[in-house]
Amino acid sequence: GVAAAFLACSNVPNQVELETNFIAAAEASPSCSYLVKLGTCGVKGYCALESVIEHGRWLAAIEERLAQCAEGTMRWTSLHPNCFMQNHLGDVFGSIPAAGIIAYPHKDVGAAVVDTRDVGDVAAGLLLDVESSAAQSAAERRGRRLALAAMHTEERGKPVAAMHTE
Repeated sequence: GVAAAFLACSNVPNQVELETNFIAAAEASPSCSYLVKLGTCGVKGYCALESVIEHGRWLAAIEERLAQCAEGTMRWTSLHPNCFMQNHLGDVFGSIPAAGIIAYPHKDVGAAVVDTRDVGDVAAGLLLDVESSAAQSAAERRGRRLALAAMHTEERGKPVAAMHTE
């Protein structure tokens, strides 16, 4: 049987149904003792049942279902990666040269700048029940968007501001 399961789904209107069905199947399996769920940004209010962000409401409902897993039946972890290095390339080649800004919501909220491959390594490490060195390397890259702006300011010799966006 399956010892552990990984749950990732694109944001679709029936995402809650799809993912809660998956959770129920994993929980009902006599051999599945662990589930890793790929979530999204963990900023307070982003993933909440009353969030203004539609997929944030969906993800909150899914995590609420995970929290209902009976004690001792299945352990679970929800990953909340954000601030991907791959997305930051848009800043490097877009908003920084054009306007001298990095535009993200919540400019003063801590964010781990991560490579998407590290997220996969962490998930695999959790599923295999081994310590993942990727988790350590991602933690070492912790930073804030303000720090990213400061880094680019120093490298460019011109000011780069971190802006709040809606």
